[in-house]
Amino acid sequence: MKQWMLQFIADERLPSPHNIISDDEKDGEIINGKIVSISEPLATPVDILMGVPVLADKNVIDSDTAKSFGFEWGTHLEGKIEAESRFGYSIEQEIDYFFTATQESKESIKGKTILDGGCGPASLTAGIAKLGPKHMVGIDINTALFSAYHHQHSQQNLGIFLCNILDHQLKPESFDLVWSSGVIHHTPDPKAGFEALAKCVKPEGKLYIWVYGDHFSPIVAVRDVLEIFGLRSWSHGVIMNLSHFFAALTLPAVWLVQLLAILIPPLGNSATVRNISDRWGKHGALRMIWFDVLSPKYRYKYSRSTLKQWFNEAGFEILREHDYQTGILGQKRKT
Repeated sequence: MKQWMLQFIADERLPSPHNIISDDEKDGEIINGKIVSISEPLATPVDILMGVPVLADKNVIDSDTAKSFGFEWGTHLEGKIEAESRFGYSIEQEIDYFFTATQESKESIKGKTILDGGCGPASLTAGIAKLGPKHMVGIDINTALFSAYHHQHSQQNLGIFLCNILDHQLKPESFDLVWSSGVIHHTPDPKAGFEALAKCVKPEGKLYIWVYGDHFSPIVAVRDVLEIFGLRSWSHGVIMNLSHFFAALTLPAVWLVQLLAILIPPLGNSATVRNISDRWGKHGALRMIWFDVLSPKYRYKYSRSTLKQWFNEAGFEILREHDYQTGILGQKRKT
């Protein structure tokens, strides 16, 4: 953990000023220890484990959601599944998507504080950090986060917190830009997750949220059928093997879509078809996509109108609507 991360911990969680009790340090970073309150010594300390401050309660860390994504990202970080990409995107493509979706650039983010709300393996978080924001903070609940941070911790402006996105315990209005893509729909209360992230945005700062759209998906239909047969009780290893099987079955259909996109240009210009053609053409990406649909306990979906309503209610002006499924960029109005 870097010292500068202390400024982002909410006083409600641990009153400032803070002091760090270090058990283990390396290259000027706290690897294991505790953060304590100087003003209120009896306040519950924040543990630091493997360089990551832990703001989440144990029951959240032990939840099915944390373990599901911990298994998914742990397998990914070990290089056993889609080691060079995430869901078919290379890190370069993810960064391009980040800048397109947020209407930012390599120049405009310099000196800004940015929050990645649900950072997964932290590869995008670290990739953005390398481009020069003042502070790049990632938060997640998945149990592979310690390993993820171990791969990225040398980046001095990068910090990771293990916390519950619904109750992250970060200081309000601390970030110039908050990014959360494909995350809150996997929580028990996505609107509460949205509101918690919205509170982190500074006045005139930006918030980008992407969630599943409320359209039909054959993969989700398969999930619905499997739930009748006890999907929720199956181990993550079994679900991963099943995803391998379904990916092999799906691949020929993807190749057909790619062919039709070439033969019928108007079809190829469809956002949905472009997404399938660009990302789903490899078995590893398909396997990851199948697991990401089948494994998580929660998988909500929303219309653009609902998401836009959330932004308006939270005091944001809509700046951009993503052209695929449900992604919205908003700017917080001055208070």
